[in-house]
Amino acid sequence: MNFKHDSSILPGEVQKPNILIFNLDQFRADALGHMGNDAAITPNMDIIGTKEGVPLRYAFCQNHVCTPSRCSFMSGWYPHVRGHRSMNFMMQKDEPVLLKTLKDNGYTVWWGGKNDLVPADSCSLYDYCDIYHKPKKQLMPRSGDASKWRGEPGGDNYYSFYGGVNFIASASTNSNKAFREKIKSLEIHKKTGCKMEMITEVINPIIRGWINYFCKYNPQATKYSLGCVDRRLVKWAMCKFKRFRGHRKKAEIWLSEVKKRESNLFAHWQYRNRSVVIS
Repeated sequence: MNFKHDSSILPGEVQKPNILIFNLDQFRADALGHMGNDAAITPNMDIIGTKEGVPLRYAFCQNHVCTPSRCSFMSGWYPHVRGHRSMNFMMQKDEPVLLKTLKDNGYTVWWGGKNDLVPADSCSLYDYCDIYHKPKKQLMPRSGDASKWRGEPGGDNYYSFYGGVNFIASASTNSNKAFREKIKSLEIHKKTGCKMEMITEVINPIIRGWINYFCKYNPQATKYSLGCVDRRLVKWAMCKFKRFRGHRKKAEIWLSEVKKRESNLFAHWQYRNRSVVIS
């Protein structure tokens, strides 16, 4: 991320410094040569760290997962202050974000690479930056399925993506299965005393996290798993309403009518209306 202050300085004003921030995933201090690792060949980063920037040798990671750590870094809060404990909970409009603070104070903010900071379904990236650069070639450092990138034992790309093949991030078989099991573990069908709106409060954060991470790159790979939500809702309707007991088809028709009337009720229904049909 690059922050450049307005160059039109009035007499008596002080030129604010330009700021360059590298906010990376899985990037420990020993990944840099100037931090003491002779095996790390990073000449450009070493110049920035030793001559033009400030190396933070005693900084610590706020959370072991990237999104909570990024939220903490950009807000100055601990991840637990407002529930930013997992990839499902990103920064909201009423929360402080360094990018927006700088933009509101005269900086031109250039944002390049991934997001995973603000939710695309409720926030605009341009509330936080002036320019958002999206690479023409999608680069993702993790696949979730090693079979898509792992080479032969002893090869350059067995443990590292550096020498690996290019791929599109897609939900693996195990990831899809884990998502479906998570949805089933909520036992929605037993919540017959709840209205559907109450169920959304529990399940939507999980669905949004899944969509934000996987559906950007290969939505078809998640179609069946997101359909699991609707299947559980059908089962809930069959348990809640007497007229649907033993009549799955009638419950499915009822749910399809609810989708049409209240298409924004569930996160995957909203997503379906924007791009692909997920049912």
